[in-house]
Amino acid sequence: MSETPVSLSAAERFSAEQAVAAGTDFAELRVAAQGLFWNEFRPSDGACRIWHWRAGQARCLTPNGFSVRSRVYEYGGGSFCLSDDGLVFVNEADQQLYAQDLKGGLPQLLSAGQRRYGDLRWSNGQVLAVEESHGPGAVEHRLVAIAQGSREVLAEGADFYASPTLSNDGSRLAWIEWSRPEQPWTATRLICCQRQADGQWSKPRCIAGEQGPQQSLQQPHFDAAGRLYCLSDCNGYWQPWGETVTGWRPLPAATADHAGAPWQLGASTWRPLDRQGYLASWFDNGFGRLGVCLPDASVENYSGDYSRFRCLDLDDQHIYAIAASATCSPAVIAINRHTHAVQVLAGGGPPPPPPTRPPPPLPGGGPPGFFPPQKPARPPPPPAGFFLGCLPWGPAPPAQSRAPPVLTGGDRHQSPHPCGTGTGGRSPAAARRTHQPSASTALPQWRRHRPWFFLPGHER
Repeated sequence: MSETPVSLSAAERFSAEQAVAAGTDFAELRVAAQGLFWNEFRPSDGACRIWHWRAGQARCLTPNGFSVRSRVYEYGGGSFCLSDDGLVFVNEADQQLYAQDLKGGLPQLLSAGQRRYGDLRWSNGQVLAVEESHGPGAVEHRLVAIAQGSREVLAEGADFYASPTLSNDGSRLAWIEWSRPEQPWTATRLICCQRQADGQWSKPRCIAGEQGPQQSLQQPHFDAAGRLYCLSDCNGYWQPWGETVTGWRPLPAATADHAGAPWQLGASTWRPLDRQGYLASWFDNGFGRLGVCLPDASVENYSGDYSRFRCLDLDDQHIYAIAASATCSPAVIAINRHTHAVQVLAGGGPPPPPPTRPPPPLPGGGPPGFFPPQKPARPPPPPAGFFLGCLPWGPAPPAQSRAPPVLTGGDRHQSPHPCGTGTGGRSPAAARRTHQPSASTALPQWRRHRPWFFLPGHER
């Protein structure tokens, strides 16, 4: 066994506060007539708060005592939505819905009970949400519509739900659902129903995912004409599909994933633009790309100097995104749709500076930038019967973490963020690939193992 050479006489002081100081991150960006909104997590604050950008200035809307974070499925996501005159959010402490106006008033409780909520969408004076109930027997999920003093169940019976979406005229409702033992990146179903003349919803109809090979579907959207679109990995990549005159068909798209695996709710990596194509981000050799994909299969590139994009939205003048690169920490950016000029609205600082001293020489070479501590005296052997090892225990995802993302070559592994969206995992459709999955879609090997111990007096 090789031994660590002597390098430092004592360990450098580095506090936990310093270690997480660069962990500020952003998630769940939304734009409306009132301005631009995003969820921001600051380690020094220990809370997720909504920020509002308007007229060249940003202000925090979330008062002390609140933190905007959902815990549905434990990974959360979709923790706020914009209403007609403000916003509705999930408070981390009690997982209830609160309505807040933009004039500075205190949030008002909108829901009641011990249920959790996530994946919020606003439509026609109601909040559409995934609801989670923890009973004595099992955890149940359903789709609900909540307004002040009322609660309507929209769908129930499946094990899991995501992405409740209404068409602009309120006549069609779509969502994603799946059942055990599947995961949202292995096999899901796209469901749709129609509002009838009496105001009730018709019997749900499966648009995709029920017949034929398994497929993972995510991020459904309606365009202005009421046509339904969704990302599907039917062809081995998450690519846009939609309703056309010839049926449910794939749209012109790059041969690449247009989303990461849906660990969390509320992802937004693409938006249909009616008959003008769609806005999307996708992976290209480990790097993220951003562009408008036109109906003739041409692409208007908006990537610029960034290599990672998530939480997309747009208006008539700008494309908004949370972007990052190997040389730039996550930032909320606005890209002019005509000039491609980029404005950084929040974040975007440089990464921490490199060490001021060179690495010590290592016999036979070693990882650059790694500074091993001084080799201590060899510790005594452990007591009899003690053993530490690592046991494969299934591809379970990691616990929700507040750790900042780790940039690796132009892509990154990111465990689910406390207020945003993470990446990882993959569906069986990956078996049909002919390429090597990118870092954002491959399941990191460390997620496949858990530590296990033998202690004195305990049988194996």
